[in-house]
Amino acid sequence: MESKLLGENEFYSKVEGERVMPDKVHIKGTILKTPVEFTQIQNNTYMRDPFSGKWITLNDVRMSQAELFVTELNPLSNFNFKDIPELSYRGEEQINGETLLAYELRPNVENIFLEEQFNDFFYKVWVDPKGKTIRQATIRANKTLGDVNGLEIFIKMWDYNRNLKIDIPQ
Repeated sequence: MESKLLGENEFYSKVEGERVMPDKVHIKGTILKTPVEFTQIQNNTYMRDPFSGKWITLNDVRMSQAELFVTELNPLSNFNFKDIPELSYRGEEQINGETLLAYELRPNVENIFLEEQFNDFFYKVWVDPKGKTIRQATIRANKTLGDVNGLEIFIKMWDYNRNLKIDIPQ
């Protein structure tokens, strides 16, 4: 997943990770120009110190529930909507050699962190017609205060239902 502030051409975050439902997450990448690596298992979060490389344990802290990180730790949270007043099917498109169904939508998002800062959300979503899973999405939004800048998020998902194992870091 990549997100950046429009008009600044500077990545806010670029992370890759995996999630094992219901309560295991691992991500690695950069957020706010800082290297990050998090592992969350149940109610504990393990964070790699970018300077020493050692793991720090945060007991009873669920980072994936913190609104600042909810987008990076759970990209599917970007698809929580109050409703979708505008939705249109745009046909089939080839993405990475796959024929996917393309949709454009203008939803009312249900994410307090994004909702307070941005408005006029526009999504383009590519769906696997066989598995009915989202494979890729772009999300754009404008700044709430009328600024010309906004937000752009690119999400790519794969390996649905693959048997993943996320362990406590050593």
